[in-house]
Parts: sequence; C-alpha cells; structure tokens
Amino acid sequence: MKTCPKCKELVGDNVESCFNCNYNFILKRVPSYEETIELKENVAATKKKREEEREELIKSAPHYEYTVARVLDNRNGSTNQEKLQSVLTEYAMEGWKLHSVITNEIGKNISAVSIGGITGGTNATVDEIILIFERMVSKGNLKI
Repeated sequence: MKTCPKCKELVGDNVESCFNCNYNFILKRVPSYEETIELKENVAATKKKREEEREELIKSAPHYEYTVARVLDNRNGSTNQEKLQSVLTEYAMEGWKLHSVITNEIGKNISAVSIGGITGGTNATVDEIILIFERMVSKGNLKI
C-alpha cells in the first residue's frame, strides 16, 4: 500500500492514479483535463492493440475439436478390452487421436436381504473409462 502525497489517501501499490484526488503517480502530479483525456485515449488504444494482436494469434493458431466416448467395465469389474479396442479403432479411422483417458466410478448398487434377523448385503460399483479424442480442424499457420 502507498499513500497519495496530495490527499493522503491510502491506495494499492499498483494504482497509477489516486481515486480520491486523481493524483497520477507516474506524472507525480494531478494531470490537466487534456492530459487525462490523452491518458485515457492511450489506455484505450493500447487495449485495442492488444485485443487485435490476440485475435490475430487466435486466427493463426491451429484449431481442434474434441469428442468424448465412454466404455463401461464388464459386470465382473474387469476392463472390457474388446469394446475399448473397438472404440479406439473406430475413432482413429475417422482421424481422431486419443487426448486423455479418465476412469470414473459411477454409482453403487446396494441390495439387502433379511431372513430371521440375519441381514446380508452387497455393495458394487461400476467403473467406466472416459476417452477424450481430438482432431485438428484447421492448421492455422502451423507448417506440417
């Protein structure tokens, strides 16, 4: 924190102008009306230039699309390798490449049986494999 030398207002270290009296810490004085307008115009021009540079960078960068597939485990909890291989092959044939893999536990199946005061139950979970694929839809300025 710093203190404004003109009005003694406490302001943040990164503040360029005092909110109370408009003292400018860069100019080390209160700017005239014309200077204030010029400073605001310079800030706006700099902001516009940065936005234009950002837009140009986005246009020149490669663009990708993504899709998600899921493969449920077998009933016994083992990975369904045949289904997994099938999904990987299917997407690869369409130009997709595997980007990420996540495993997810989905839900619990609870069943209970009570006979003569004796209770037994089963808790089970189902896991799924989530596959995230990507493919380039526009190479931008990328040289391949």
